[in-house]
Amino acid sequence: MIVRKHDVFVLIAAMLLLCVFPGCDSTEEPSDESGTALSEQTDEPESAVASRDVTKLHFEGDLMPLPLHIGQYVLHGFPIEGELHTKPFTLHEPYTLYFVPAVEKGDKNSIFRLEALVDGDAVELYHRPLQNPHGAIAYHFVVRTELASFTGKTIVLRWSYYDDEDGGAPARGIVGGIELYPTHQRPTRPDIVLICSDAHRYDFSLTPEAEELMPAFTRFCRDSVVFHNAYANSTWTIPSTTALLTGLEPFRHGTGWRVDVNQELLDRAGVDSFIRETKFAERRNYNIIKHNRKHLTIQEALKELGYYNVCFTENSWLLFAETLEDGFDFVGRPSHLKRAGLGNHTLEDVAARIFRHRPEQAPLFLYLHSNHVHDYINDEPILSARENKRESLDRDELLSCYKKRVQEFDEQFDILIQTMKNIGIYENAIIIFFSDHGEILMDCDSTYGHGKQKDESLLRVPLVLKMPANAPVAQRARFDHVQLVDLASTIVDMALGDVALDSLSYPFRGVSLLGAALHGDLIPARSILSGFQFYSDEIASVRQDPWKYIYNFTREEGRLIN
Repeated sequence: MIVRKHDVFVLIAAMLLLCVFPGCDSTEEPSDESGTALSEQTDEPESAVASRDVTKLHFEGDLMPLPLHIGQYVLHGFPIEGELHTKPFTLHEPYTLYFVPAVEKGDKNSIFRLEALVDGDAVELYHRPLQNPHGAIAYHFVVRTELASFTGKTIVLRWSYYDDEDGGAPARGIVGGIELYPTHQRPTRPDIVLICSDAHRYDFSLTPEAEELMPAFTRFCRDSVVFHNAYANSTWTIPSTTALLTGLEPFRHGTGWRVDVNQELLDRAGVDSFIRETKFAERRNYNIIKHNRKHLTIQEALKELGYYNVCFTENSWLLFAETLEDGFDFVGRPSHLKRAGLGNHTLEDVAARIFRHRPEQAPLFLYLHSNHVHDYINDEPILSARENKRESLDRDELLSCYKKRVQEFDEQFDILIQTMKNIGIYENAIIIFFSDHGEILMDCDSTYGHGKQKDESLLRVPLVLKMPANAPVAQRARFDHVQLVDLASTIVDMALGDVALDSLSYPFRGVSLLGAALHGDLIPARSILSGFQFYSDEIASVRQDPWKYIYNFTREEGRLIN
């Protein structure tokens, strides 16, 4: 049997799932014994403090949380300068604390800490520099902190903002969304699987003509919500995928910007010049900006919520741009395994090694980025044409190579779905399928590839969302105009689940699609921006249905298309 690189990729992904979920052992439900789990050190009777629901904390100075308007959100919290203290309370069982730190517009960068005061000693629970890269509220993510080590002790929680690591002057900030759960009652979170088929066109995935090419994917769509008017925010991988993972359009996140021709635009946008010294590729003669680690990513947000995050990518540009640098417990490609000394081991052994440090009961976030369809350009006769071994390439030959790759990807996709069903996680998992951009296939002339134009074949992409089986789905087919930058808000909304926090605000600029999927909510009409491409002229497009405006910054030319 011939084993191709991409077969190894999907088999490894399947084995990872098998290792994470080796069986479906039942777990004993926690007993509902009576008694108070937490008590405040006041004259109130212990029964006044709930032990089986979200637990109310009391604060020094009898402060009460205020509704703070952050953009379109309301976060109940405390605007403080310096420190915020709870009154002393005793934990009679393990508890989990959730909260949200943020800084206001105009506030300078600060150092944020959470400490527990026990018998006069301070124990640091959380520490992070808080920065305001967008010039507005730096919406931050939910922080989850386990308090199990303080069971049986009386403690005070202290949140603080100071202007340097050693204390310094008090700084202004916000602490909001404070909730305390008994650990055995903290919200359960769904497993989330994000699958990208790179350079996969909409019309080769979600049209009636595509059903013959992708029968397994077509069956998957019957269980899912299909967004028929989804658009990428760029026409090549680095800026498009970074937009998805950060919830920021390319002109905001800056990742992949060409430094040599974009300095004026970079300065205008306020993008920090994290410039990589090495060349973008041997055949290119310019540098790009790598991922700005000030920008929160999906994987970082999920990490704070207790997720175990794993990524397998066949696209090396994501590794080069360092978009995957923070938040993942493991990032790799099948070709890395041998270099990592794993080449002589079975797939089961590889999976066991990867997951040996996975926390028990941690929900899974799995991001799979397949280049199988993208790499049709490496097949004959396209490869010969690219290397100028033949004068021309026939469109039928091009389409034949592309369709063959689509069919092969569908076979791999089927293996993944069947594996998830066999181990019992398919029904309750959230699975999102998308493409980071489309592909030009000699649609109008002899051009093929991506990253250059702003054609519909490049911008319109498949986007399919499968919800857990018990989730009510209002509509299976949606025709609202959505964009990949919406997925950051959508995924975090899914992960938050039943956390009783008030409209938490993240730095993601997209619109959550969760309400549309579950309740049929209308998605507001808005302009959809496809960011700059970086191979030749700098081009951007703005879509406001039914119009699309394309502007070439290099040539200072624009055109309006109906």
